[in-house]
Amino acid sequence: MALAQQQLSDVVVTATRIETPVQNINSDITIIDAEQIEQQSGRSLSEIIAHSAGLQVVANGGLGKASNILIRGTEGRHVLLLVDGVRVGSATLGTANFDNLPINSIERIEVLKGPASALYGSDAVGGVVQIFTRKGGKVFQPEVNISAGSFGNRQTNASFSGSNGNLRYAFGAGYIKETGFSASNEKAPFSNFNADKDGFEQTSAFASVSAEVAAGWTIDAKLQASNGSSSYDSGEFFNPTTDMVNQVISLGAKGKISPTWITSLRFGQSDDKSKTFESWGTDTYNTRQQQLTWSNEIKTPVGTVLTGLEQTKEKVSGTTTYDLDSRTINAVFLGLVGNADAHSWQANLRRDDNSQFGASTTWMLGYGYKVSPNLKFNTAYGTSFKAPSFNQLYYPEYGNPTTQPEEGRNFEVGATYVMGAHEFKVTRFDQRIQGFITTLPAVENVPKVRIDGWTLAYQTELGGLNLKTSLDLLNPRNVSNDLL
Repeated sequence: MALAQQQLSDVVVTATRIETPVQNINSDITIIDAEQIEQQSGRSLSEIIAHSAGLQVVANGGLGKASNILIRGTEGRHVLLLVDGVRVGSATLGTANFDNLPINSIERIEVLKGPASALYGSDAVGGVVQIFTRKGGKVFQPEVNISAGSFGNRQTNASFSGSNGNLRYAFGAGYIKETGFSASNEKAPFSNFNADKDGFEQTSAFASVSAEVAAGWTIDAKLQASNGSSSYDSGEFFNPTTDMVNQVISLGAKGKISPTWITSLRFGQSDDKSKTFESWGTDTYNTRQQQLTWSNEIKTPVGTVLTGLEQTKEKVSGTTTYDLDSRTINAVFLGLVGNADAHSWQANLRRDDNSQFGASTTWMLGYGYKVSPNLKFNTAYGTSFKAPSFNQLYYPEYGNPTTQPEEGRNFEVGATYVMGAHEFKVTRFDQRIQGFITTLPAVENVPKVRIDGWTLAYQTELGGLNLKTSLDLLNPRNVSNDLL
């Protein structure tokens, strides 16, 4: 199948929060489907999406070691991770754990590049990575995968999915173990080098059940859970080990109020827990995020209107005592997505009321024009914000309780040209952030930071192979002194 034909059939959710044909999207988005995930050699989520244009990955060692995904030159804390629409991440670190999420549970990945606070609130300054977990098909399908590789890597995954009348289901479990290699480099300064092997071990499980309870109405329940243990280096005589627990659950209901009105209600909860065994003792950090979302899609002559309410509660606990250990964010959002002939448009508005920092309003406007069936131009302009993490605010001898949220503005323009199985894409972006939170030499707000650049990407399909290449040109700097 030609690449252009494959793309025309794609429907994405992350860029608009509603199902939208990819040809009507005016943002820079990458789709990684189940077939591509299976074909890739990546052993972790960060390795899989590292092949996407506009992304960089920084890792502290091999499999299971901490890594950050950077989108368009922003930091790892600027990337929002969603699992089936549920926010996932550590409120203490302010980043998501991409390294303990089981790949065998993933059916599809969408990577949205560029600020999306007008859709999702805080954290989505650089972009959004959303995982859609596996769900049941029409026929019963069992599956077992066993693999082995270098550095003592071995994996076993088993799953089954299917349907029974109006009920659909998918269940699976997995195990990974790798002896690994040293997580430090003896030639690097302050590396705490130890020549031993720093391995990783993980057990995981997932479950998905959905049922049509009435005409046009469905309910569903989903679970993704993983326990991981990863070793690091801390000098010649002691190596710390971190035990990680990540769990995401969600319960939802969706249905038609009328032929033009779809409503949905979803509760989600994510847990991010870690326990590190060091020479001086044990450090424990627990984060829980609870999210309740009510959204509505209403078809109108000018497009689909999106409106809804969302509440997020963050709670942290552990061996470290914080001056404040919880906060609540209440949000209201409104959007419009539409198209006519060669034109497509999008507008979003969101207001978040944070119990720590008060209210913040963000917005976004996007427009696309198809010059021909093969060539499309798109542009977008919007604002963003990012609240400080609990560590940045209150961690002993590190945090600064006077730290304020970042506020950003972003402009981008791009063009996509499709010729048979070949796709060429170029994007120019310019993001300016006020109050950028830095940690060196101390946690504080930098008055103005600018990140601008270009992304050039090419992909094609050749003899059943998906080939792609990309070039990112970035220019991040502190505007006050013009330093990187």
